[in-house]
Amino acid sequence: MGLAPFTIKNYLVALKTALGWAVEQKLIPALPAFPAIKEPKKKPQPIPAESFEKLLQKAPDAFWKAYLLCGWWGGLRLSEAMHLRWEPADALPWVDFEGNRIVLPAVFAKSAEDQWVPLHPVLRKALAELPKKTPEVFPFRSRKGGRLLTRGAISHRVLDLAKKAGVQLSMHKQRKGFDCRAAKTLGQGGAAGLHELMKHSSMQITMDYYASVDDALHDAIVRLT
Repeated sequence: MGLAPFTIKNYLVALKTALGWAVEQKLIPALPAFPAIKEPKKKPQPIPAESFEKLLQKAPDAFWKAYLLCGWWGGLRLSEAMHLRWEPADALPWVDFEGNRIVLPAVFAKSAEDQWVPLHPVLRKALAELPKKTPEVFPFRSRKGGRLLTRGAISHRVLDLAKKAGVQLSMHKQRKGFDCRAAKTLGQGGAAGLHELMKHSSMQITMDYYASVDDALHDAIVRLT
């Protein structure tokens, strides 16, 4: 049995990096040509609610529970949730309880205008119950030194919780699960709305999540099951 395309691609990336260094050191005259490896395209798969519930049960406190809910009920990326603020900000995501949404400023989202995500009732309740002692909604700090956790450290913590729960769920997978549920609720007629909601880099990515039910964007999000 041969290696999987994904594995071959990773090996080639590592080899290309090493040979690139060799070229810089003038150990070899030039970087050789590398073959293009095509990976089989996989459609996003729905995430069972039971899997997320198992993960949620392993959250050590209300902050981590709310953080996980940002992925499951808000479809937020890891970095969007970790930078979330209580007060309006020009360059960072913030919670707009009055508007019932999470605002992603254009500067942060690298877009032409501000973007936003509706607050699902479950997520709204979890956020509203958190103490507001710091500007950050999630003031996760290291056990040693008390510094704010990095993106990598937060990702590791989520994966560690998932391992303890016996599930394979990262923040990225939770976001994909949200996409699948939203697509099923919205249907093909809501493709433009889902594309805007999830901030996909292309419409093709959005269409990969699709089922065939139609509904309005905001109402659909708050009724997701």
